[in-house]
Amino acid sequence: MLKNILVVLNISIAIGMYLSSFPTSTTTELSQTQKISKSCFFLISFICFLGGTVQMLKGDPPVATEKEKNPEANVDNIHRFLGGVYFVFGVISVWIAKTIQQQDFMIYVSCLACFMGAFGRIISMVEFGVPKPKPLWWGYMLSEIIFPTIILISQYVHINTSQIKQN
Repeated sequence: MLKNILVVLNISIAIGMYLSSFPTSTTTELSQTQKISKSCFFLISFICFLGGTVQMLKGDPPVATEKEKNPEANVDNIHRFLGGVYFVFGVISVWIAKTIQQQDFMIYVSCLACFMGAFGRIISMVEFGVPKPKPLWWGYMLSEIIFPTIILISQYVHINTSQIKQN
């Protein structure tokens, strides 16, 4: 288990360092609200790298049903696929953070994706309870609500202050 955690951390750090080495194409100073959004996107990307890598390495424990001949393979396949999607969302979050001044629509789409992830976790927690360790799963779910909310508020303030400065 500890070996898997170390592998996940090493992969996440390496990818984060690689992606952060890309030059940004900003010509002006970032506003305070853009810096806040950028920080939130970097935090989201870290969570996605960690969670996605763990899910791809771990998969899912066997679950038996009577209808399927090989339910373990089906469930494991879905979890590893979604782990890859989760991981790639981390890459997209880094890209958005690095190019925050050029982004508009992608900020909203990414926030929607985070909210939908939190919504899915809430449904699971209501139906099956909170997985253990509980603080970890509450932290995931709350971060998927708090970070996009901060980003959306920052984006709203940024747009309104930009319009005031233009007038």
